[in-house]
Amino acid sequence: VGYNLVYRPLKANSLYTEGYEAIQDRRYPESGQLFKQADDVWRMKGWYYRYARAYSDASQYGLAADKYQELLGSWPKDTQAALEYAAMESVKRQNYARAEDILTQYVLERDYFNQEALLLAVDNSMARADFEEQRYGEPDTALIQRLYEDARRRLGMVMEHHGRSDGYLERMLTYFMRVERAGAGDKSADVLPL
Repeated sequence: VGYNLVYRPLKANSLYTEGYEAIQDRRYPESGQLFKQADDVWRMKGWYYRYARAYSDASQYGLAADKYQELLGSWPKDTQAALEYAAMESVKRQNYARAEDILTQYVLERDYFNQEALLLAVDNSMARADFEEQRYGEPDTALIQRLYEDARRRLGMVMEHHGRSDGYLERMLTYFMRVERAGAGDKSADVLPL
C-alpha cells in the first residue's frame, strides 16, 4: 500500500520535475523522455499543463500541442486544456482552422454556449478573416464573408446568453469596421444602436 500511495507518486513527481527543469535548460528530447518515465510511474494531470505551457513559452509549439493532445486524449472534457490549446494554435501559430476544430470538438459540441469558447471562436474567426484579407493575390471573399458571419453569429449568441458588456460591444464594433473594410458597405446604421 505504501509503495502505491506514497513511493510511486513521489517518484513520478521527482521525474516530472526533472523533465520540467530540462525544458528550462532547452533539453527538449530529454524532457520528453523524463515525462514519459514519470507518466508510466504515476499519471498527474497538472504536469501535462505545466509541460504544455512551458513548451509554448519556449516557442516549442509542436511539443506543446503534443502535450495538449495527450491531456485531451486522457481527459477529453477538460475545457481549460482545450481553451489553452486553441488559443495557442490561433494566436501563436496562426493555425486558425485547427483552433476552430479544437474548440468545436472539445468544448462547443457538449457546451454550445460556453462563454470563453465562443469568445475565442469569435476572435479566431476575426483573426482568420483579417489574415485572409491580407493575402497576396485575390482574397477568397466567400471565405472572408463566411468567417465574419460566423463571428457575428457567435458574438450575438454570447450577448444573448451572457448579457452585454463593454468587451462584447467592442468586439461587435470591430466586427462592423472589419466588415465595412471588406466591402460590405456603410454599417454606421447598425453601429449607432449599440
